[in-house]
Parts: sequence; C-alpha cells; structure tokens
Amino acid sequence: MNQTRLSYASSGIGISGHYELNMEKLDDLIKKIGNSQDPLAEKLHDAASGKKLKTQLAIEREALSKLSLPGVAEIDICKETAAICEKTIHNIMEILETFCGADPYTIQSIVHQILGISKIENHGCEFAISEVKNELNQQYFNLMIEMGFLKTSVSSLSEFTYNPGLIAKELLEVNSEIEKLVFGCGVLTKTYYTSCFWQAQQDHEKAILVDITDSLAPHIISCMHNLDLWKSIPDERLSNVHDHTQGYFLFDNEQTIHTLKEIYRTLKKEGCFESSLNLRPNDIEKLKEAGFTRFERKFAYKS
Repeated sequence: MNQTRLSYASSGIGISGHYELNMEKLDDLIKKIGNSQDPLAEKLHDAASGKKLKTQLAIEREALSKLSLPGVAEIDICKETAAICEKTIHNIMEILETFCGADPYTIQSIVHQILGISKIENHGCEFAISEVKNELNQQYFNLMIEMGFLKTSVSSLSEFTYNPGLIAKELLEVNSEIEKLVFGCGVLTKTYYTSCFWQAQQDHEKAILVDITDSLAPHIISCMHNLDLWKSIPDERLSNVHDHTQGYFLFDNEQTIHTLKEIYRTLKKEGCFESSLNLRPNDIEKLKEAGFTRFERKFAYKS
C-alpha cells in the first residue's frame, strides 16, 4: 500500500504541516484494533475495506448498465450521463487500486474527527476547530502513533492546533505551479456527483482546494472569510479565484468587503474572480469597492 503524505505535493488530499499518515501501516492498525466494538473501530474497518467507495462503484456500474440498453444508449442525454458514469467508475477504481482496496478519504475524515478538525465552527470571521478531544479519541490518537500510522510532533490532542494560513503558505512555497484557489471543492469532486463534476474540473488543476468541512477532501479546511488564510498568500500570487459554493456566501457576510479586498490583492493583473452564480447589482458594487473594474455575468477582473 502506498505511503501517503497528506499534502498537495504528493497525493493531493488532506492537509500538511501538522501530521502525516503512512498508509503502509493501515493494515497493522486494523489488526491491532481487532474486534473492538466502539464507533471509531467500525468506521475504520469500513474505510479500510473501501466500503463507501465500493458501494458507489456498484451504483455507477448499475446505472451504466441501464444507460447502455438498446433504445436508451442512442439518446444524447443518456450518452452524456453514461460518459459521466464511466469517468466516475474509472476514478473510483484508480483510488481503490492505488490504496489496495482502502478508502483514503474516509480514513482521512476519521483522523480529522479524532483530531477535532472535521468541521470548522465559523462565527463571522472567527475561526476555531471543534473541541472533540474525548478519551476515546485520545486512545486512538495514541494507538495510531504507536503503530506508525500517524506521524506528528505532538503527543497529546490537547497540543494539536490547526492553522489554515500556515498550510496555504507551505503549499504555495512548495508548489510553484499553483495558480488558482477554489472555494467549496475538494479532490472527491472527481468521484461523486457535485456541482462541478462535469463542468469545472479544469478549475481544480494547479489549484488549492478549500472547503468548510472535510467531506470532499479539500487541501485546506477553512471558512472563505478567514483572514489568516488570506494573509498567508502573497500579493499578486494567483491567476484565478473560483467560488464553487453554489451560493452567495461570499457576498452576504459581514466580512465580505475585507475578503473581496484580499481576493483582489492576491490576484495578478488581469486576474479573474469567478462566482458560482451570476453577480447581482449589489455584488458588483462590493467588488468595485474592493478594486475590481470589469465585470461579465459571473466574472470580475483585476485591471
């Protein structure tokens, strides 16, 4: 099984700077857990066997079979849907083959749950990790370190901190090819039907993917209005910033102007911000206040 450092540079999943997961040690960890009946043990067993991905794989294969029936396969919309199913099947099989049948994204999510960072608690622009530091989590934290599955410099969950800005800084320094930042997406948009599965995958190339939860396996878990995240990005570092959240969360927040000014600052000249929805008149006024001067439907450009 591949050893995986959860960072942009190697696997493209998860976070960097605070811990690494050695997937070669997953089997040893599962054997050590044995037949424990606690909730985390059950989740880890299911993830190690790839249960979620294999269930999705079966669903996609069944759908493809129905879409391939005579009289159906010739219909244009069915052809398009069948192509999506084929792509999804390919992506899932590639993941299962790479990780010897395990589901690395669900495993990562369980680790995040143990560490207390699976969901960001956002109040305005304040940032905090969930305080889920119970005894069971500490036991699994210790066990993962003991088995060599989890590598971290801290010895207790109480010492663990999560800094999105530091992670973004590291990713940008290590990966000079990064030129985009995308909100509301993660690596799993290649595997499941999402708003940008078939229409915006090109936005994800050479990009940092940011989302408020770890459900889509983003590179960074953070609120889009977290100024610590933005402060870590140098002036004119990005060519594009994409909002894939399918809502007006960027524009309908008390921190909107501050965030838009940060987007403008980090974009290169002629750089582009793209909203997931058409810009409303009030959105354009806010973008003008931030410095943008040219607008087209969903796009704002830096002159």
